[in-house]
Amino acid sequence: MILPTIVEWSHWIIRRVLRAGDAALDATVGNGHDLVMMASCVAPNGLVIGCDVQHAALDRARRHAQEQHLGHLVRLYNQSHEHIDRICVNEGINTVQAIMYNLGYLPGGDKAIRTQVQTTLASLEKARSFLAPGGVMTIVCYRGHGGGEDETEAVRAWCLALPPEQYECSLYAPLHSAAAPIGLAVARRSTRQ
Repeated sequence: MILPTIVEWSHWIIRRVLRAGDAALDATVGNGHDLVMMASCVAPNGLVIGCDVQHAALDRARRHAQEQHLGHLVRLYNQSHEHIDRICVNEGINTVQAIMYNLGYLPGGDKAIRTQVQTTLASLEKARSFLAPGGVMTIVCYRGHGGGEDETEAVRAWCLALPPEQYECSLYAPLHSAAAPIGLAVARRSTRQ
């Protein structure tokens, strides 16, 4: 493939803003690939908070972070992404520079356990209150599973409703497949403009 995948695109966006010492949030840990990428960006003294409802996902992510010698930069919570506000408060975090979402279900896991429109929208709304000026959030939406198209459309509508004087939004999507995943990026405009 010549063009970047959705995941490569989301990593490129995040790497543009994350620096050593920053705080970041992985709202849907999954297998931990986003978590580890962000931890490598905030090393040696930053923090990446991750949450997921599945113990198996957290165990895999923890192992992956430790294998990359980044485990000390990661704190994991066995909670839904709709509770990111209390997780951040628990960690003493007021703002984060980057937030990542990979919606849908855990690859290789139970496909019946997946993100839901209501909890995702609640989480996104809470997440934007923690996003630092100049920070960015990426949301990868998988349209090809049950409920995926509805969740994708709800997230797109949420992005479109954000005040453009405060947020810049972008869409990355393949044009030849209606079921392929899409990526959305939400950047909070810097107050230094």
